Amino acid sequence: MNRNELAVLELKSIGFDMPEIRKAVLILNSVTHAGLSRKTGIHVESVKKYIGARRYKHENQKKISDFFRVPVDVFFCDVQRQS
Repeated sequence: MNRNELAVLELKSIGFDMPEIRKAVLILNSVTHAGLSRKTGIHVESVKKYIGARRYKHENQKKISDFFRVPVDVFFCDVQRQS
């Protein structure tokens, strides 16, 4: 388990909402939406929607969670999945 996964699990255990936790992980890693967009190949506006739980495509959720080395079912445990 890496520090990002540990942070997600700890913040969740004390009651923070997952969209806010995902935003915090970006901040803790000094990553901007634009930077995450460049690294994952996902349009920046879509990145914002995935982080905020307003997009559900599993393939892109996996790209984002893989970037932070957090299992997708942990990083996006609060959202539906679409193929």
